[in-house]
Amino acid sequence: MQATKKSDAVTITVTVKADARLSSALETEVDTIHTDDGFQFSISADTISDARARSNTVLRSLIAAHNAGLAIGAWE
Repeated sequence: MQATKKSDAVTITVTVKADARLSSALETEVDTIHTDDGFQFSISADTISDARARSNTVLRSLIAAHNAGLAIGAWE
């Protein structure tokens, strides 16, 4: 198997085990699929650097949504 280069196209798939309502925070970023205990999303990009940047944006959105949910008592 050859080593991946920074210029290679890539797809990242993430499965999140959490309240599926969190996936609504990602509506403008990625398509999500609801699972039995959370949700899943994939990020595709032409380069690893682009995928990394997009994944950082998506993860920051999830963190912000989670923190907002905590602040209003949605996850209790």
